[in-house]
Parts: sequence; structure tokens; C-alpha cells
Amino acid sequence: MADKGYRRRWDLAWVGVACAFLILGLMQAQQVLRHFGDVALDLSGRLPGSLSQESEGYLQSLKDPVLLTYFVSREDAMPSHLKEVERQVTAVLEAMEKSSDGNIRVNVIDPDRGGEIGQRYASRHGAAPFKTKEIREDTNEEIAVWSSLAISRGSHRDVLIQGILPSDVSSLEALIVAHLKHQDDPTPVVHGVTAPASFSLLRGLLGEKGVLRETTPGDLDEIDVLFWLSPSEVEEADIRSLHRFVASGRTAVLAGSGYDLLYGFEDGQPVFFADPNPAWEKLMASFGIRPQLDLLTDAQHGPVYVADSTRAVKEVTAPFHLRVMPGYYNLKGFASAARGALNFTGVTPLTVDPAKALEAGFRVEVLGTTTEKGRIVALPSGGFGLGDIAAGYDVGKQNVMLHLVPENPRWGDVIVIGSESVFRDGIINQPNYGHRVFTQTMLRSLSEPHRLAESRVLRSEAPFTPDLSEGARVVWRVVVVCLGPFLLIAYGLRRGTGFLPQRVASTVSVRRAGFALGLIALAGISPFLWSSTQGAFVDLTDEGLNSPLPSTVETLAPLREKIRVRLFQSHRASMPASMKHLERSVRSRLRALGLEVDLIRPESLSPDSRQRLMSAGLSPFTVKTIVDDVEQIFSVWSGLVLSDRVRQVVVPRIEPRHLDHLEFLVATAARRLHPRPAPQVALISEPPRLSPAEAYEYVQQKLTPPKGEDTYSDVRQLLVEYGYRVSYVNPRDPVLPHDADLVVWFQPRRDASKALSQLSDHLARGGRGVIASQHYNVQQRQYRGSGFKTVHWPQPQFQDAERYLNRLGVSQVREVLMDRNRANLQLETQVNRRAVREYESQEVALPFLIRTVRDNYSITTPVTRKLGDQLFVWGNRFETNPDSLTARGLTAHPLIVTSREAWSFDWKGGWLPDSVFQQPSAGPAFFNARHPLALELAGTFPRISFEREESGDLKTTIDASGSDSGGRLVLVGSSEMFKNDHLFRPGYQHEQLFLNIVGDLVYGEDLAALQARRRTEPGFSPQAFEAVATWRVAVIAVGPVLFLCFGWGWFIRRARA
Repeated sequence: MADKGYRRRWDLAWVGVACAFLILGLMQAQQVLRHFGDVALDLSGRLPGSLSQESEGYLQSLKDPVLLTYFVSREDAMPSHLKEVERQVTAVLEAMEKSSDGNIRVNVIDPDRGGEIGQRYASRHGAAPFKTKEIREDTNEEIAVWSSLAISRGSHRDVLIQGILPSDVSSLEALIVAHLKHQDDPTPVVHGVTAPASFSLLRGLLGEKGVLRETTPGDLDEIDVLFWLSPSEVEEADIRSLHRFVASGRTAVLAGSGYDLLYGFEDGQPVFFADPNPAWEKLMASFGIRPQLDLLTDAQHGPVYVADSTRAVKEVTAPFHLRVMPGYYNLKGFASAARGALNFTGVTPLTVDPAKALEAGFRVEVLGTTTEKGRIVALPSGGFGLGDIAAGYDVGKQNVMLHLVPENPRWGDVIVIGSESVFRDGIINQPNYGHRVFTQTMLRSLSEPHRLAESRVLRSEAPFTPDLSEGARVVWRVVVVCLGPFLLIAYGLRRGTGFLPQRVASTVSVRRAGFALGLIALAGISPFLWSSTQGAFVDLTDEGLNSPLPSTVETLAPLREKIRVRLFQSHRASMPASMKHLERSVRSRLRALGLEVDLIRPESLSPDSRQRLMSAGLSPFTVKTIVDDVEQIFSVWSGLVLSDRVRQVVVPRIEPRHLDHLEFLVATAARRLHPRPAPQVALISEPPRLSPAEAYEYVQQKLTPPKGEDTYSDVRQLLVEYGYRVSYVNPRDPVLPHDADLVVWFQPRRDASKALSQLSDHLARGGRGVIASQHYNVQQRQYRGSGFKTVHWPQPQFQDAERYLNRLGVSQVREVLMDRNRANLQLETQVNRRAVREYESQEVALPFLIRTVRDNYSITTPVTRKLGDQLFVWGNRFETNPDSLTARGLTAHPLIVTSREAWSFDWKGGWLPDSVFQQPSAGPAFFNARHPLALELAGTFPRISFEREESGDLKTTIDASGSDSGGRLVLVGSSEMFKNDHLFRPGYQHEQLFLNIVGDLVYGEDLAALQARRRTEPGFSPQAFEAVATWRVAVIAVGPVLFLCFGWGWFIRRARA
């Protein structure tokens, strides 16, 4: 019997070995068959090379020859995720060639093999290489590859399908056929309009440029371009339909406002009424955009013409009739540049949440803004006149028009305009404005033939599941979730008792079934048992992040009986899954601080009580959640109010990303109760500008150069969320608040002499300051004449803080800085195929994207002690003169430094040579030392004033008398990292660095340590390849080796037994 069991175990071992060799053989057979394109088993009809009957019939009916030229890099030059694309695309093209009865000819060309001649031939067809990511020795590298298809047909204009990826192969056949059919019979664009009757002139213009169809958001099947204007009702089904519309490659223009602006007259004077429109806010929330429900005014405004009760037309001029000049809206990438002013009436500023926009599938580009003299006025209730809106506060540039660019290149675009007035009757044809030109430019750009062909292609997407009843959902959920485990348990019980006698088997079966059901029941009720522990937990984090600091508990102890803490939060049923735990987490953390919390559901309060909450600064915000298996958008509340008998302080927003900082938020809110006002931060943010050469190109074309948008608006919102009062300072006409606790200045540009003089005075009085600056933005460009080879041009930023810093003994070195410890980013690349420039997002992994990790940080300050990775985008280093600093009474402390393997290039003009991206082994450009990327200056700052004389020369006066010794100034060698595009970039903690700096300068080291408490995933510097290989072998092999040793030992022991 023992011998029989022994043989049985050997038989099982041999079966296992045979199965392993069978799997290896199949894998090898797959590699062999890859080289035989004709060998394929197509059971679905969707493999590359399987054409539809409709396509075959059309190709056989072609009357004139077609040349399909596929420009593709060879397989061994492709990164791993693109190695299959040549074989798949070629299979489709060869199948079309075979089905065309000789009317289609296919060429497959690798432009790089042909050298300069091959690249120029590809560029004549408009084909260009694109950059993508490749991993080499555990380092992100960029690689330029080709994968573009040119369709040439007789006298027709060549069609280019650029950047074909494996995900595009399934729709490639239909896309080629769609382009050919469009050449046979160009079908007009179908414009769909969902708008009130007051847009008749727009309807007429759309009818002239194509086919006009009145439609609804739920009926968009036949529409190419949608104009949805002034939505008054928005259902969840409408939002889902709109997103499906865009995901199919079609474009939507959305225009509206958070309120409807109405006009009246009393005693001949205009009276205005602002009627809130929640539908617009709901629609925008699905794209990660929040309309700010305030009255936006601007110094640059104009008139509108309104009919009074007698139908007499009157001219009404008001500061909320924004006149947006061409310099303040930038149609980059559209068919024409900005021409003529636009009239935005009753516009609501458009605030972007980059993370939520990215979640929706888009990155946001700002198309239009106000001037730097924008102001916000609280939206009046009831009728109001011009005298009622004189108050307000400066906010600088505000977004009024956005371009949502899809992350998926085959999706359509979304244009968002913060007021529908640009299309409204009476304004679209208003003299001295460019509304018709603007509309025609939009139509030309959004209805180009290649856009129409791509949007009309039926893609192989999974069909949308129809809505099910509640009972059907329950039944299907039970079947899908429970059927598999039930069958597995039943099989196990049967297998385990099959060799026993019937009486014994039944007893064992019952026991095992009871044990299994007991485990299932325990697993089911364990979450409820855990939730009843009122937040009990064991803090296993290295730094005790889940437990409050003893110093915070001690500080709050005297206040426990004096303050009341109220948590205003919606019920967890209306919260998305990521926020359902929020209520319990907040209450348990506050209880750990010794604070009892009163939970209040704002939805149960009266409208007046909710209005008082919003007036105090606590407002609902929109979230996406799943209800009945359907994604819906809700407005929810989540915020704290701390109060005593006299004052109350609001923490306006509590989301999961705020949990690590809850202790800091509560501690600082408690400080403001007794009785310290919120710290005031004066914010100076310079918009991006063109270089003089770029601006001159616009002037030559008799166009106004764009003046840039506010790219630091997310920083302002971040400061508000963390309890700071933010005062905007116009960089062109600066007036620093005298009582500012901190001055933050992003990218000082020439001429900054006025603001520098005021900053100098602020620091001399013992004030605090932050300057983030850099010398260049490195642009990527491709030109047809050079075969679309990517070139890099450092766009000068004309940093003007140097004139102040040099007199202190500090300089930011004017060079292109590079470091071996680099990262990769998707950055905009300018592609010059034709007169209108195109812009594509391409992978960049070059050493001017400097990544810093824990090894680069100072451990003596809470600002950087526990900081996660940072990405200094086109950063610059600082140099200090110790003698000059000492003479001024200043000390310099590096916060973040480069690695030792950093180098630089002294750029004087032209493109950057490719050789500078390779790390030198020696020479003056190679540092072999660490240099500061962020630096703190502390001590006695002199008063340095700059005055422009009549001759134009700048007079500098230095006065060190009477200065306070407590001044502090933090310098950061990159302003790009704090822009909206990068502030919350995944994998990096730019917002945490900024909050740490602000917290340290405003509150001091103790509270800065609270601010710096956050979960981090620290990175590491590049390692030698030998070390990486050794550790990889050890990590991968040790586990399986130990497992095999254990198994072999167990097998030998059983065999001997």
C-alpha cells in the first residue's frame, strides 16, 4: 500500500513536470509563429487582417489607385509596448491590398534606415516621429519612433494618420475606408444645437457651414459637433450621453454661466438680476471644473445693447461686461490666431481641479482670461445697480474659456466658455467685436476632414450595459459573486469525503460545511464588529502618522472645554467610495486629540442655516459616486467649524488628501480662535510670456501676442484650503499689504524693480518671503525641413530677481542644468507641418527634468526632513558668496541639492546640441558636487530700492540701517513645478513642499512639523547596473528557491516514511 502511494506521488510529480514543459513549448511555439504572418486562427473575426464584408466590397469598387505608405521603425528599435504594432498594421494593409483587385499598393518604410533621405521623404508626407517612454537599466529613457500612415490618392490631398499605436489597430481598417469615402463624396459636417431661441444668428451661421440639427443631449448619434448653450436642466443621463459622444471622437462646445443675468430699468437707470443656474455647475463638475458663483468684473469692459419695456434699445456699460482682447485669449493650435475682442457678460470664473479633470480623461488648457485687474464681488441677491458692486477684492487673471484636451488621442475635444453671450443674438454681431470671426475659426478647426473621418468610425468598444431594475441587479450580483465560491466549496467537500465510508463521509461533510459557513459568516460580520470599536486601531507606521503628536494634545488640552467642534458632513450613502470612511476617520482622529465632535448633516438644516454656513466659507462641492450601478454627480458637504463664545473658524474642506494634515488644520484653526486672524499671504504670480522673437512673429502678422494666463491659480486655492488669507498683488502695479505675514512670488520677470523694492522693505522689517524662479522653459519642436527631428529650445524667462539677490551675495546661475537623476513627463511638442502649428503631447525623459529624492534633502529642517520626491522642471541651481552674505549679516542653508552627477550647458542661443544630454565624465561642465536647488536665507536683510531715472537707467540704493534681524527668504530653483499642470502631479509632492515652506515661515518649526506629516513613498537615486542586477536576482529567486527546497525536503521525508 505504501509502495503504491509512493508510485502515485512520483506519477503526480512527472505530470507536473510534463505540464511545465508543455507550457514552455507553447510559449516557444508562439514566438516561432509570430514570424509567419499567414498563420493565424481568427475565431472572432477581429484579428488584424480580417476585413469586414462592407470594407471588402468598397475596396473592390475603387476606380483609381491608392498608395498606402506606412512609416514605421524596425521592431528591434521599438520599446516593448510597441513591438507588435508593425506586424499588426502591416497585416491590415496587406489584407486591404489583396481585397482591392490591384487598386491599393502598400509600402512599408523605415525612415531611419534611409538616413536623411528617408526622413525627408517621410516629412514630405507630413509624417513625424513621436517620442515615447522606454525602460533601460531601470531608468526612464525617451525614444523617438515612427508609426504613421500616409494615404495618397490621385489629385486628392494626402491624408496622414499620425502616431498609430496597438490600441488603434482595431479601428484602422474602418478609418482608412472612412477617409477614402470622404474623398469620394465629402459629406458636410452636422452641427447639433441645444440652446434657447435667442441664438438664431448662430443657428444661421452653422447652417451655412454645414447641416444644422436641433437636438437634445440624449440624441447625439448623428451629430459631429455639438453646441450646448445655456443649459437650464441637466440630467445624469444627459451627462453620460455627452461623455459617450466625446469618447467617440466628436467635439462639444459648452457655453454657460453659474447664473442668468437679467436686465431691467428703474428711472432710466439699469437694474440687474442674477438668477443662479445650478445646471451649469452640475455639468462642469463631470469634467473636473467648478464655476465660482461670484460676480466677476474687470477694468477692461464694454457695453451691451438692451431693450427696455418700451422696446427702445439702450446702451448699458457695466464692469461685468468683460471685453476680452485678443491678447487675453489664445487660440493656439486652432485654424487661425485670435482676432477681435470678445464680449463675456455675466461670466463665472472657471476653477479647474486637475486631478478630477484627469480622472475624466482630460488635461486642461486655458484659452481665455481676464486682465490682471480682475475683481470678485459676492453675487447680490435680488436686484442691484452699479453702485451696489463697488466693493470686492482683486483676484488677478481669471479663467473664462478652457480647452479640454483628451488624454486619449482618439477622443474628441471639449471647449468650455464661461458665458454663452459670445453666441447670443445682439452680441454675436456687435460692432467692434470679433464674435463671428471667433465662431468661424472654431468651426474650421473642429470640422477638419480628418476629425470628421475619425469621429465617424465605429470603434470596437464594449456596448454600454442598459439600466437594470433593482431586483435584476441583486440577482446578477449574487450569481456573479457567490456562484463560483459556492461551487468551489461544494467540489472541495465532495472531493474530501469521496474516499470515506458513507456514514463517516456524511458526518465529516456536515462538520466541514459548518466550519466553512462559520468562516464565511465571520468574514461577513467582521467589518461591523470593527466599526463598533469606535475607531480603535494600532498605529504601525514608522513615524506614527496615525497618532497625534504629544505636543499637539498638550497644546489643545486647555481649550477642550472652551471650544466646540462641529463636523458638517453629508451622509456616507451619498459619498463616493473613496470618502465613505471619511466621517469615521475624522472623528477618531479628533477624539485622539481629546476633542469631542458634533456631527451635523447640512441637508437637514434650514436654507437660511445653510446660507450662513456658505457665507462663513463652508460650501458644498461636487463629487462623483455610484448609485444603482450608475455614476452620478452629487453636491456634498465635508468641513469643520471650531467655535467658542465669540468667534468661529472654518476648515472649508475635508477630503481624504487632507486627513494626514487634519492635526495641522485643527491646531492652526484653534490658534485663530484666541484671537489671531488668519495669516495673510501676498501672492505675486507672473503669467507666462513669449520671448521677443516669438512676439515679433505675431506683430509681423498684424496680430496681438498672447499675454498668458494665471498658471498658479491652484496654489491660491490650496492656501485658502489650509486657512490662509490670500491677497493678490498685480506684478505690473504692485502694492504689497503692509501687514502681510508672507510674500510668495512666482517667476519675477523684467521689469520687477517696483516689486523688488517693496519685497526688500518687507524682509528688512523681519518679514518672510518665497521666490520660485528659473531662467528657461525648454520647448520641444519639430520642423518639416529637418525631417521632423525633435529639437530643444530654451525659451528665456527673463528672471529679474537677480538684481536683488546679487546684492545679497546669491546668484541663480544662468545655464541649462542637468542631472543624472532625471524623470519623464508628457510635455507639449510644437509640430510645424503646415502654416498652422500643431501641438502634440509627447514623452520627454531628458536630464533637464531633475528628480530629487531623500538623499538630496536637508534633515535639519521640517520642511524637507520627511519630504517625498520632487521634480524640478527645467530647474536652476544657486551659488552663494559666503563673504558677501556674512558682510550683510545673512546665513544660507541649502534645503534641496542636486546629485553629484549633475552637469550644465552654457546656452547662448539656437537649439540645444544632442551631445549635452549625455553625462560627461569630466570637464568644467561636470560638477562632481552637490549644488543647491532650494535655499533659505536668514538674518538681517538690507533695504534695497530700485528707481528708474529719466535717462532710463536704474538707480540702486542700499540701506542696512534699522533692519530687523529676523528676516527669512526661501529660494526655489523652479517655478514650473508649482504651476497648475505640475502642482499635484502623481508621484511627486510639489504641493507638500510648498505647504511645508509656507507653514515653516508663517508658524515656525513646531507647526511646520505638523504640516510635514504625510505618508510618502520615498524614491532612490540611480544605482549601478551590477547592484540592480544582483538585488533583482536575489529578490526574485530567493522565494521560489526556498519554496522548492521546502517542497523537495517534504517530498523526500514523505517518501522515506
